[in-house]
Amino acid sequence: MHPWSIARRLFVGQLMFVVFATMLVTWAVFVHNRDTVFNLEQDRMLHTARLMEGETEVIRAYSSDNPTEILQPYSLRIMKSANLAFATFMDTKGTRGLTPDLGHADSSTMLGKRESEGWQG
Repeated sequence: MHPWSIARRLFVGQLMFVVFATMLVTWAVFVHNRDTVFNLEQDRMLHTARLMEGETEVIRAYSSDNPTEILQPYSLRIMKSANLAFATFMDTKGTRGLTPDLGHADSSTMLGKRESEGWQG
């Protein structure tokens, strides 16, 4: 004879199924929301970048000998108005010219590509 009744075994089985199903649906909703927020933020950043690339200040900066001198105040203004953590400018060769928060320049292979970087801060 089994120590649990049939009703108790059915109840425990259904309870385990409901708990498992709830955990699975919670995980799926979390992953979907995380991906949706990331994609929306990526689109917002790319739209901001497209708006910035045609600005006369950016064109004038890359026509000058020292683009950082013009782009630094412009990037700080853009970061504040668009609520961005940082702004990076690249020339037509794909070289990064300015990263205000990080304070360094480096080369990149981004020519003709779009990229969105995540930053934990």
